[in-house]
Amino acid sequence: MPSNEIISSTLSDHKSIKKFFGLLVRNIEMEGPNAGSSSGNFPTLPPPPSSAQQIAAQKRLQQTQAKVDEVVGIMRVNVEKVLERDQKLGELDQRADALQHGASQFEQQAASLLPSGGSSTAPTTEATDKTP
Repeated sequence: MPSNEIISSTLSDHKSIKKFFGLLVRNIEMEGPNAGSSSGNFPTLPPPPSSAQQIAAQKRLQQTQAKVDEVVGIMRVNVEKVLERDQKLGELDQRADALQHGASQFEQQAASLLPSGGSSTAPTTEATDKTP
């Protein structure tokens, strides 16, 4: 598969990923960092626990919420990295196109400099043995 086709297919994959992560980021930003605790979509927490069992359940809930918050933070960083990577790939694709265009121009100019017979008239150098 030629390199241009690989780059094109890779870029289309990255555009899909970029779109997905863009929607994810917008969704997270709309909900805010504490959306689960203050949103009307979730029931309010019961009054403070009174038994040891309720205290343990509350502690597990807090640990789970801390893990969720950590994962959300990691996902935000990952989304930012994916978006930066996509931008860099776009720039790389533009540079590759420019190089391809320059190579094509070079090839055309080199072909126009050759004599009409297609053979080179450049002098050739032969290695001579100059050992005494």
